[in-house]
Amino acid sequence: AKINNREIATTYRRHFLGKEHLNYIGRDEGSNPFVLSLKLETMEEADDHYRVILRTKEGIVSELVPNDPKNDLWTAARLVKSLRDNINNVVLQPVFFPKASELLMAFDEQVLVHEYKFGVIYQRAGQIREEELFGNRHHSAAMEEFLSMLADKVTLKDFSGFRGGLDTQHGQTGQESFYTSFNGCEIMFHVSTLLPFTEGDVQQLQRKRHIGNDIVAIVFQEDNTPFMPTMIASHFLHSFIVVQPIRTGRLHLGRQRYRVAVTARLDVPFFEPKLPVPAEFEAGPEFREFLLQKLINAENASYRAEQFARLEARTRSSLLQTLHDQLLCKTQDFSGSASFVTGDELDDAAATNGGSSAVASGASFLDGFFRKALSVKIRSQSVESNLAKRSSSSASSSSLTNTVIGENTPLATGTPKAQSSKSVNQGSPSQSSTRRCRYVPRLSGADREPGTRTSAYEEGKV
Repeated sequence: AKINNREIATTYRRHFLGKEHLNYIGRDEGSNPFVLSLKLETMEEADDHYRVILRTKEGIVSELVPNDPKNDLWTAARLVKSLRDNINNVVLQPVFFPKASELLMAFDEQVLVHEYKFGVIYQRAGQIREEELFGNRHHSAAMEEFLSMLADKVTLKDFSGFRGGLDTQHGQTGQESFYTSFNGCEIMFHVSTLLPFTEGDVQQLQRKRHIGNDIVAIVFQEDNTPFMPTMIASHFLHSFIVVQPIRTGRLHLGRQRYRVAVTARLDVPFFEPKLPVPAEFEAGPEFREFLLQKLINAENASYRAEQFARLEARTRSSLLQTLHDQLLCKTQDFSGSASFVTGDELDDAAATNGGSSAVASGASFLDGFFRKALSVKIRSQSVESNLAKRSSSSASSSSLTNTVIGENTPLATGTPKAQSSKSVNQGSPSQSSTRRCRYVPRLSGADREPGTRTSAYEEGKV
């Protein structure tokens, strides 16, 4: 499936906000926090079902769970268990204070990105070194035609849209660039030949400073020249889309056609839309839409690579803890009827009383509350901004596959598969400090270089 975080990230806004539902906070037996939202819905010509959102350190899961009246009544704890088998002995506490929905929406929707920046590198025939690629002073008319199809050329001075880290006041990053909007997202392109050229600088660091910090880049080839992604040393670049104009005879009439190939680091999962066979396109709106969607999905997929995923997991866990504590503290402040203890005290209390007893006590409390409540059948940059949402700048230098334009090779059977479309990982915006408190319920006593692949991976899916 196409990588698309929006559907799950906006589930709470679309299905819960302004409608009767229940929210809970809890911890599993490992004292890991989670946050649950649920509502009972009635469907035409179908049995009732529960719509459930479970937020854990692994990400967000959203499910529809049938409510069979012939079976025992679902409880909140059973719904948690049905979504995450590894969560046992849960202790749940209801969340009830004004505007709790605002915190839940903010947490869920922080993964949504509306601004993207992509590199564009010009490769002349025979150029095989990084210094040659970044050393091109100007690009060809063919590349100008391609970019004009993809986006609009804008003057950077006083540009008011998403600037992607480019200088819009003093002209230090060039005078012009290419910008477009697509499906509610703003996209700025870092075009190597439009960034300032520095005399005497073999590495052209002013150019590489921007493109080398992008996650995805387009390589526009003037002629049939092999492109090896390892030409460019970068901790951040994970995916490349290689575009080459197809030369036609003088008598050929019609639009320009292009050949496309894709390469990515091995740990980047597959992403749609898939390349057709042969991977050739005619210039026009359909090709533009394909490329822009491919670029966006490539970046979303790249953030699931190991380098970024580790950083994301740590941040997501911290943000979930913050959300849990905020919901707990605000509920306690609003009700004025709970005690505040440390996490160690919570663990000690649970150990003293026994996990099963905690569940029994929690289930006893939930039974009356849950049955009564449900009886009426209820139911955003640049690398600086995007990586601030998902990761930090430390990275591995895993190699990439060599790509020759148009190459198609069978995919190795051991290629990792993508994650379920039902799960979406949280990003990592900067945290706000918050009061830390926990509630103790009354418990009863009871490439083919190593590590690379070619554009043939397009046959797979995410």
